[in-house]
Amino acid sequence: MEKPHDVRAEAAEAPFLFPLDREGTPPRVLPRIIRFTPMNKKDPAVRRTKDIKFAVNESEHSLLSERAKLNGKVLATYCREVALKSNVKTTGVLNREVWGQLGKAYSNINQAIKLAHTLRLEGKPVPPNLLPKLEAELEAIRELRSFLKS
Repeated sequence: MEKPHDVRAEAAEAPFLFPLDREGTPPRVLPRIIRFTPMNKKDPAVRRTKDIKFAVNESEHSLLSERAKLNGKVLATYCREVALKSNVKTTGVLNREVWGQLGKAYSNINQAIKLAHTLRLEGKPVPPNLLPKLEAELEAIRELRSFLKS
């Protein structure tokens, strides 16, 4: 007959592998921490030496943790793989510049519309076709921005 496994002796030899409970005894079911790294850590071309940090709120953290657990990965590995595999649509420098210019024009036209409404409320004359023209310009800018966004 085979000798029973002595958990206490194994825990005494490697205490960092087995968390102890309040009485100082290891749990009945031992956690197995297996870390598989498919890369050669000594190879400088493969070794990961740079850190990237980003902040998330509590609900985002729990969502990411849950997804990582469902995929059988630690959170950092899951986030790295998702970030490297996702296809983020990038915009060119020209699109970003045009986007910013359109935003400024939109803001200026919006201020002109507010001024026209204020003048009208104060009883001052406002050209009759000014408001429809300004609102048409705002709509044109909205369409351009949605085109650039897609």
